Amino acid sequence: MPDSINVVVNSYQVTQMLKRLLGRVDNPRPVMAEIGEIVVESVQRNFEEHQSPDGARWAALSDKYAAWKVLVKGRNADDILILNRILMGSIHKTASAHEVRIGTNIDYAATHQFGEATRHIPARPFLGIRDDDWPEIEAAIQRHLFAVGL
Repeated sequence: MPDSINVVVNSYQVTQMLKRLLGRVDNPRPVMAEIGEIVVESVQRNFEEHQSPDGARWAALSDKYAAWKVLVKGRNADDILILNRILMGSIHKTASAHEVRIGTNIDYAATHQFGEATRHIPARPFLGIRDDDWPEIEAAIQRHLFAVGL
């Protein structure tokens, strides 16, 4: 399993705004931290909505696991990847002047993100940037640009 996932900014407008910001601001860490918060909240919405960042619904639980979850744990079988909220609650950000990283230190996160064929666990991607995050990211960058009079 990979140790990390890289997300490439695929928005020309966001890329240009970040270049402008990084070239003119002494400390861009605050905007990177704000972008990180936007993405962390977005990833948590993926858990709540049981879908990947691209909007694809996650595969349902196997019948056996769903029955165990309901009968033994007293949880809702429809709450996929949410048993004790450990994985969901572990999503965090680290921001520097030039990047923001979103991740988790939970060892089984990669299994859920990418799936594991040998154990018949389907991929249920939760990390990533949703299309509806881009306008909010752009707005955060613009706020920081305007705050410094650029």
